[in-house]
Amino acid sequence: MSGRRSGGHRPGTGFDRWHRRCTYAALVACATTGLVWLVMLDMLDQPAPRLRLWWITHGCSAWLVAMALGAAWPHVRGAWKSGRNRIVGSTALLGLVTLGSSALLLMYGAESVRPSAHVLHVVTGLAAMGVFPWHVVRGRRRQS
Repeated sequence: MSGRRSGGHRPGTGFDRWHRRCTYAALVACATTGLVWLVMLDMLDQPAPRLRLWWITHGCSAWLVAMALGAAWPHVRGAWKSGRNRIVGSTALLGLVTLGSSALLLMYGAESVRPSAHVLHVVTGLAAMGVFPWHVVRGRRRQS
């Protein structure tokens, strides 16, 4: 990593404060809109057209999460090379790849694949809501 950072860089993470906050905001927005979508569609049986705004918002926030992941690549590589937080970091990365892949199947996959892709997406999304906080807390403990 370069020597000069701005914006409240936390040593060891490779993230400036603004980057961390934007990443957390995108993750929270994606999780929240996903939960709303799940409750309204699967539990309250709302018709899909009424959920269009939530679907679009979920997709946009997921796009921001994907951008944040791309911007975090130096963090991922540095942590991997130093042997830090590998298990939970790998779990988080695998979860994001699974969410992205299942989202593509939901949007562009054959009709016969969508029910399975939906279950995979929901289960992985719910699990990710625990994995990412675990990843952050564990990483901060190791730096202290």
